[in-house]
Amino acid sequence: MDPGFYQDLTGRLDGLLTVLEDRLNCEDVPVIHQFTGARHDALALEEIARTVAYRQIGTTVREHASVLALAGVVSRADQAPSASELVRELAAYG
Repeated sequence: MDPGFYQDLTGRLDGLLTVLEDRLNCEDVPVIHQFTGARHDALALEEIARTVAYRQIGTTVREHASVLALAGVVSRADQAPSASELVRELAAYG
């Protein structure tokens, strides 16, 4: 894959995290930022979804769509949990 692809993906993940940051626990955000900084994009996305679900944080339709879109992008990079897994985690709270 093109290095620009991964930079774009990391930027999109960081953007989603920034949008959700005020609703996440202050302990969760630095850990997820470490995942994106280390290019563990699938792990970062999975952790965002898991944290939102575990803490029962409501998400907007746009945020939910961003998670699903990113799941598709990350899966093309062959490093993602399936979108259906993320949907199950978010469905009850999104």
